[in-house]
Amino acid sequence: MFRAGRRTALAASVVVASAAVAVGISVGGSGPAHGRGPLAAAMSSLPQSTTVAGFTDWSYVTRTGSLNTARERDLVTRSALIDVAPGLASALGLRLRDLQWEVYGQGGFGEAAVVRLKGAMPTAARLRKAGFRQSKSTLVWSATGRLAGEESIYGAVSVLPQDGVVVFGAGPRAVAAVASVVRGHASSFVRNRAVADATSALTGVHTALIQARGLGCRATEPGRESETARQVEAAERRFGRVVRYSVLARGLRDANLGTQRFFVAMTFPSASVAAEQARVRGALSLGPFIGRRGDMAEVLRIRSATSDGRTAVLTYDHPVDSEYLMTGQGPLLPASC
Repeated sequence: MFRAGRRTALAASVVVASAAVAVGISVGGSGPAHGRGPLAAAMSSLPQSTTVAGFTDWSYVTRTGSLNTARERDLVTRSALIDVAPGLASALGLRLRDLQWEVYGQGGFGEAAVVRLKGAMPTAARLRKAGFRQSKSTLVWSATGRLAGEESIYGAVSVLPQDGVVVFGAGPRAVAAVASVVRGHASSFVRNRAVADATSALTGVHTALIQARGLGCRATEPGRESETARQVEAAERRFGRVVRYSVLARGLRDANLGTQRFFVAMTFPSASVAAEQARVRGALSLGPFIGRRGDMAEVLRIRSATSDGRTAVLTYDHPVDSEYLMTGQGPLLPASC
């Protein structure tokens, strides 16, 4: 989680829809990704079996400076496409500046990335020229020949023009599963009430990471050294014990200033537990940075610790020149289990 050092007319419409299906590009239209805010749309594009999802607001990133600046500000850490951008440009004509947002998810369906585009979508002609071949039954295009030996993240593609969305993945089954969610034919990640609540707490962030099924607990544990364990026990005796949550969500809101806003949201079994955990975890946000050297205030300065129903939300100021927070690994006692 932390970095060492400094530092995504009716008749006419029927004709268009028919043509799109004929070439293997789905028209989509009323699925969960349509007509929502960026983060909510992104998370509702993934299947219900998702266990980890990373969001990047490319519309914000590409208008605020260079990619190097975005990297330094921890805004593209959750992107799966940033390191394969040259391949996407050459194969599909897509550049990072063409993206509104990106979400990358893993879970029972496999793994895939979804992007919403600002403008034109890849055409059937472009896909064929690049070396993709379509499956008429799933409307998924699979890479062939030389292209199949390149980056696996775009080994399979589904284009959904009416939603302005493209789905990428290593295999056609995962891409077909995600495309089905986008088109509104299958349940999404936010069908899980805890996921929906945690996502809601991060509205307005420019990068986010949501982890379910214990992944957040493992990612943030302080460590197993005896001295660290003693520090944790002492802190919990003083402020109260942390309770296991069902979903952990974290996100950064940037303002192109020296300080960003960092959010941690956790969902619990009841509103009373969430309220108590907000108190405990807020208290654990002050003093020594248990599990690593230094003081919490060097990286995170607590602003508020509140609860909304079953969700506890911690809000911090985060100096940009301190540590990366969005890598998903590293000790953070206020967000551990």
